[in-house]
Amino acid sequence: MASKAFSLVEIIIAVFVIGVGLAAAALFIASSFRTSLSVKNLLIASHLAQEGIELARNIRDGNWLDPSAQGWSEGLENTSAAKCTPNDKSFCPFSGNLDFLMDSVANIRQGDTPNDELDRLYFDPDTSRYLHNPTFAPTRFYRYLVFEYKDDPNTAQPYLYLKSIVRWKEGDKQKQILIQEKLYNWK
Repeated sequence: MASKAFSLVEIIIAVFVIGVGLAAAALFIASSFRTSLSVKNLLIASHLAQEGIELARNIRDGNWLDPSAQGWSEGLENTSAAKCTPNDKSFCPFSGNLDFLMDSVANIRQGDTPNDELDRLYFDPDTSRYLHNPTFAPTRFYRYLVFEYKDDPNTAQPYLYLKSIVRWKEGDKQKQILIQEKLYNWK
């Protein structure tokens, strides 16, 4: 005679199969959340690095329009009275390199590379902007810009070689994104 009730072994096997399925689903969901966070951080970092390039480009373009500007790269070099220019590098106190932290064209500061205290970005919820202003909420992102004067080997025209570097930490891994650009004096 066939038994219509489940045996204890059948119940244990069914609970085991359901448990394995639920555990796999939970691991998949957790992995999806981690991947989602990683992609979000990479997207934000990419935009912050591109913003650094755009801010430097904006300074250069603004210098072309400003008749009182001392040159196309004013504001992208040291702030001493003796200016470091693409044509006269003798006043460059940084041996051809210069590091900046910037939030906007009105807020540019000289800094070290890298420097966690100076490079850290803070989030302003009112404007949805990332700034180097510690009065706002700290974020996981750090940004700095590196400028180096170089001469184009084909045209011998000087240009600024610009690197925008954004770094952040995910778990115990340090991540970084780097965008590079050449800024010429096309005017």
